[in-house]
Amino acid sequence: MNYYDLLGVHPKSNNEEIRAAFLELSKKYHPDVNPARNANYLFIQIKLAYDTLSNPVTRQKYDTGNLHNGSNHYKDYRESKTSYHEHKEKQTNKEKSESHYRWENTNSEKGTKSDYEKLISFLFYFFIVVPLIFTFLSYAISIE
Repeated sequence: MNYYDLLGVHPKSNNEEIRAAFLELSKKYHPDVNPARNANYLFIQIKLAYDTLSNPVTRQKYDTGNLHNGSNHYKDYRESKTSYHEHKEKQTNKEKSESHYRWENTNSEKGTKSDYEKLISFLFYFFIVVPLIFTFLSYAISIE
């Protein structure tokens, strides 16, 4: 089931029609109103569909199939021969390593520390190293 079917709108619907369908469904499936066990799940799916289709950029990505969501992970899993959880873990690790690699490259290209790194270094020395030095000195003085 795609987002259009979930909201009950046509793929060429405008934002007002999508919003009206979302409001109607959210009133019906809101967990505070609907006592069904899956009401929370349905509400989250409806909210995700609305968030995706109400934004022109994400809607275009969704329509062209370029929006990365759980369904793409599932599609990739079907094409592979591993279990779904193993596949998802591989995807997560791959994304983490790529983001870490990008972060390392941006910092190494600069050749200097970013302001954030300078702040972290300062806070480390101010709250960890300096108190340790004072503790050591006060201990050394109390021994004499």
